[in-house]
Amino acid sequence: MVRIDNAVTNWLQSHGTEVGESVYWSISLLGAQVLVALLLVVGAILIYRKNWRRLVALAATCGGGAILNAALKASMHRTRPSFAAEFNARSWSFPSGHAMDSLIAYGFLAHWAGSRWPQRRTTIFVATIVLVATIGYARVYLGVHYLSDVVAGCCAGGVWLFICTNGFRFAERRRLGSRGTGS
Repeated sequence: MVRIDNAVTNWLQSHGTEVGESVYWSISLLGAQVLVALLLVVGAILIYRKNWRRLVALAATCGGGAILNAALKASMHRTRPSFAAEFNARSWSFPSGHAMDSLIAYGFLAHWAGSRWPQRRTTIFVATIVLVATIGYARVYLGVHYLSDVVAGCCAGGVWLFICTNGFRFAERRRLGSRGTGS
């Protein structure tokens, strides 16, 4: 794993360009700042609609994912690639928070959108996969994560997303919590 991580990181760093770095830095924002803004907007809409079940589900899914990521980082203590110093990254490298948070949040929102528009479900899921994969690739391209950090973030995020989407479906079927006016 270490050999593959180093080979991929070194190859991308030696073949990367300033333009590529600018593009992937912008894409990387979709896994952090843009994602947080989107979640705040969705949360505000859910509050406005008094859809407490979805609001709690969103908060538990994203908040639980953040806690899981922090716990995994604290238990692994993997340092970032040497190239990460350029970006002032302050947390541990393993697993990638951008990859994990993106998969969880965009995946959960895609689950809702796919349920709302079943005829577009495939398009929604493919677009979500492409978005999350591109964010993960951006993190490796920029040299702030190793490939295994991104893969681990996606794996842990996928497990958490599976648990949360199934928990939400269970709550919907059992009508747990207040449904509110908007669904």
